[in-house]
Amino acid sequence: MRRGPGVVAPMTERFVVQVDADQFDRLARPTQPLAGITELLWNALDAEADVVTVAILRTELDGVDVLQVMDDGHGMTHSDALRDFRRLGGSWKKNRSSSKNDKRPLHGKEGAGRFRAFAIGSCVEWSTVAFGANGKLYRTVITGSLDSSEFTVSEPEELATGTVGTTVRISRPREYAHRLLADDAPTRLVIQTAVYLVKYPQIKVVYDGTVLNPAAILDRETSVELDATLGGDHGAPTLRIMEWKPEAKSIKPTLILCDDNGVALSEITDDVDTRSGIPYTAYLTWAGFSELINDLLLADFGHDTLKPIIDAARDAIREHINTRLSERRSEQLDRWKASRVYPYSGQPKTVAEAQERRIFDVVATAAATAVSHEPKAARLSLRLIREALSQPPGALHRVLRGCREYFTSAFMR
Repeated sequence: MRRGPGVVAPMTERFVVQVDADQFDRLARPTQPLAGITELLWNALDAEADVVTVAILRTELDGVDVLQVMDDGHGMTHSDALRDFRRLGGSWKKNRSSSKNDKRPLHGKEGAGRFRAFAIGSCVEWSTVAFGANGKLYRTVITGSLDSSEFTVSEPEELATGTVGTTVRISRPREYAHRLLADDAPTRLVIQTAVYLVKYPQIKVVYDGTVLNPAAILDRETSVELDATLGGDHGAPTLRIMEWKPEAKSIKPTLILCDDNGVALSEITDDVDTRSGIPYTAYLTWAGFSELINDLLLADFGHDTLKPIIDAARDAIREHINTRLSERRSEQLDRWKASRVYPYSGQPKTVAEAQERRIFDVVATAAATAVSHEPKAARLSLRLIREALSQPPGALHRVLRGCREYFTSAFMR
């Protein structure tokens, strides 16, 4: 039945959400619109969606106009909507560890994620279709306004045909919504969801036309089990280091704290090893993080349980990077030897020569970016590095600088 504009259906309910203004402002912080997208993705995945599509409709000036998140999850019933939107913390997830049909572990339990949608825009509409108790399909529409913190839940509309799912439509974009159009936005979302998407490969998430597929940019993965005594009754924390392919060089090394199902809960960027130049993300999974979720932001400030676990993870990352640097040095030396540009031949004949080679290998591989890939130029550069190591301090720097400048000008002629 169609109704004219401005006519409120008899069963429509309107209410102001019960949440402190400061808490609402924190959840809807406009400087973090991508966090809003992440929460909407997790809500869809918690609803057992297999396909989630984020569409960004643009203005004539190529800015964000309207954003839509569409999923094929189980949707919300009318009673679900009334319970979940009436107050912060009202959620069917609160006393559950798995989704409604026990297909997947749950990400959120606090009923706060949906409010993060207001970090993107001031007006949000949820149009959701779910099966009622009688087995029939019903659509419920929930609208919310940042200006008034008011929500309206429509009467349930019975549908003759259709499928379950939810579409979230966000309009009146806020001042930082343009960050959603950044080139690295899909990559940042991949980082937040990588472990989960690898675990459930049947899930397809599309962001602004780009499929979020961690496997497409994953180069190698290493798992390290930390000391079991650190985890106590929750078991040993596990560190998964995912190294990304060179084309993902925009990814900055971070340590992400996850529950035991790989759901990201918090991110740490301080004191994370960046020496290798390899783009990677380290995921620290431990069941105890879920119980201590409110303490995660204080993990680096002397928390009795969390700090030792995170410190152990940092040590494991450093050890891994040391190993990878050693491997990269060996790989580079093997390439030079295979192309016959390495300035030594045969085995060292004396202890002094062996020591000289060790020093050369360390210095040359550290300076590999200054060595040309062209065999003739590389042979000359490596020979000059060898000779410079026998000269007074400062000679090596001059040689490397001269090699770079000479070969750059030579190949530009």
